[in-house]
Amino acid sequence: MAGSLRRRPDRGADTWELRVYPGRDAAGKLRHRSVLFRETKRSAQRELARLTAEQDRAPAVVPEEAARAWGPATTINDAIEAWQANGWDDLSPSTARHYEGVWRVNIHDPIGRRRIASLGSYDVERYFRDLKTAGLSQASVRYVRAVLHRACRLARKWSNNTLPNPITDTSCRSGPWRSRARRCGLSPPMRSVCCSPPLPTIATHGYRRSSACWQRRG
Repeated sequence: MAGSLRRRPDRGADTWELRVYPGRDAAGKLRHRSVLFRETKRSAQRELARLTAEQDRAPAVVPEEAARAWGPATTINDAIEAWQANGWDDLSPSTARHYEGVWRVNIHDPIGRRRIASLGSYDVERYFRDLKTAGLSQASVRYVRAVLHRACRLARKWSNNTLPNPITDTSCRSGPWRSRARRCGLSPPMRSVCCSPPLPTIATHGYRRSSACWQRRG
């Protein structure tokens, strides 16, 4: 019987997660039994070999998971937990660790407790903006969005399309005016002047952006 080993630095130095796979349940989903082991990697490998040999000698009963109720009360955290139980085993250990870190640090408390059915595009985009304000990079915010989108897409599928995917129509791009200001090397005070949406008079009178910025400053 196969097993796997991965380091768990979040649980302390020299901590390893040992996984043994007893088989598949009645639904065909691969099940596993996990234990934490604190020792050197060589010792963890020996313990994993012992556990897999024990499983081969006396196979453990494959657990049957109670059916998860998908409905209006389902939260973002519920969706990610279900994805973790039914999907993360197919990922590399490093990818699974990265997903879990993003979930625990950026999603679990700020938005994870919200019900999926109660979220709209505005709520999600405000959450993305709060992450940026807190100092998260644009690339990191995009990664958070990718994790949320995948979890909500699976929740929609597993709920037989009764749940929405509030991430689909969202965007986490930076504003075009602010990006132009950075490229032009404007100082922060000038960015506050020039990086807001154009004034109506720009379209009316055909001012150049630079002229409009100076007009607003004056």
